[in-house]
Amino acid sequence: MLHALYKKHHWLVRGAAFHQLHLLLDTHANRQPELVDLLAERAQSRSRAAGARGGERRLDGQGGRTRTRCTASS
Repeated sequence: MLHALYKKHHWLVRGAAFHQLHLLLDTHANRQPELVDLLAERAQSRSRAAGARGGERRLDGQGGRTRTRCTASS
């Protein structure tokens, strides 16, 4: 989504700063796949480190899929 927006504005730039903005937006658009991959990897590593998410309690931790149930926090 961000890639498409950067590219859209990359082609719509006008005015005195056209060249600098054109290059800047192109650079940002081209970095989006790398940044999305980095963000996804970080999210995966954080979820593995945390185990069950906050506010949830494991109901069956024995093999197979782990079901969770939200608990009241107040």
